[in-house]
Amino acid sequence: MVRNHVRWSRQLAERLAEHREFEIVTAPMLSLFSFRHLSEGDPDAHTIALVNAINDDGRIYLTQTRVDGRVAIRFQAGQFDMTQEDAEGVRGHCRGRRRARRTTRKNEGFPMTPPRFVTFSAGNRRGYGLVSGNGLIDLSTRYGSTFPTLREVIEAGALTRLADEAAGLPADISLDDIRYEIPIPAPEKIICVGVNFPDRNEEYKDGQVAPSNPSLFIRFPRSFTGHSQPLIRPPESAQLDYEGEIVIVIGKGGRRIPEATALDHVAALSLSNEGTIRDWVRHAKFNVTQGKNFDRTGSIGPWLVPFTDEAQLADIKLETRVNGEVRQQDRTSRMIFSFRKIINYVSTFTTLVPGDVIVTGTPTGAGARFDPPIWLKPGDIVEVEAQGIGTLINPVADEA
Repeated sequence: MVRNHVRWSRQLAERLAEHREFEIVTAPMLSLFSFRHLSEGDPDAHTIALVNAINDDGRIYLTQTRVDGRVAIRFQAGQFDMTQEDAEGVRGHCRGRRRARRTTRKNEGFPMTPPRFVTFSAGNRRGYGLVSGNGLIDLSTRYGSTFPTLREVIEAGALTRLADEAAGLPADISLDDIRYEIPIPAPEKIICVGVNFPDRNEEYKDGQVAPSNPSLFIRFPRSFTGHSQPLIRPPESAQLDYEGEIVIVIGKGGRRIPEATALDHVAALSLSNEGTIRDWVRHAKFNVTQGKNFDRTGSIGPWLVPFTDEAQLADIKLETRVNGEVRQQDRTSRMIFSFRKIINYVSTFTTLVPGDVIVTGTPTGAGARFDPPIWLKPGDIVEVEAQGIGTLINPVADEA
């Protein structure tokens, strides 16, 4: 029996090593539990379970996790006895696989745990910090006199410096005790790109080929909220829709920036749910401003990840889920207008400055495209996830 559990654990360890978002949790007994199928017809649908805690009764409690976009089931397993030699063998195997995977990811431009900068509020104070485990290193108390917000940190090109200097410091506050705010509190510009994936252009069913230039519109900071905060459905309309997108934040300003050097102007990456009031984008000809700017209908976050290599953007999966169901999924390599092209085009007519936010377009699958349409409603949970950046999560609520 013990031999079987070791074999299952080895198989599970190999699968965990393929997914950078999972950390192996060691425990006095079995540190990993085997997978099981969620559905008979899909042998690739696995439940990945990590030991969360061992209770006084000796039972092993397992966390709910996610693999391949599927929601796994929370369950608990009975106690398993293993020899110390077996347990160390399993853990050693896991560590070896993870070290190999970490090296590969780093060479591909994906550090295992990139620095994650958060703008937050706690009580009556707003600040910024660096995520460390389940806590936050408060950088604003250490650097606030020099850099009042992350916008000034970015302008000084100091994200990497602050991350290096904070390495090893203990967390000052629990993530449970903060309210996430949008990462750049007062950007000069928030520019959004429309219709930037091939299937999105086909959704319009107008027989037109993809345009030769990006469709753009402006949003105001007040139309966005932070990670874990509710998206607000206004009383004027029930047609609140989701749009998962990747965000680039400008670090070095410029005008008429060549495509060849465009990515040199990017400081950081984030995510957006570019929430939209659909009927209000059709209130007049040739503009979407109204439907895109209702207060707190969209979100940006949960954090900023410093941009260091084009591999962070070149071909990553972008996915949006509503109540665990995948609604949007595509890869950045399929974008009609590349990140380089977007920066080049936007900087032709306006000077980009540090802290400017560009929301770069959403895949097909928004609620408006269903028949009948599926609008967001109070109680829904929307997740936007991109490889190497994180997951932006927001519930939905009616305006109070």
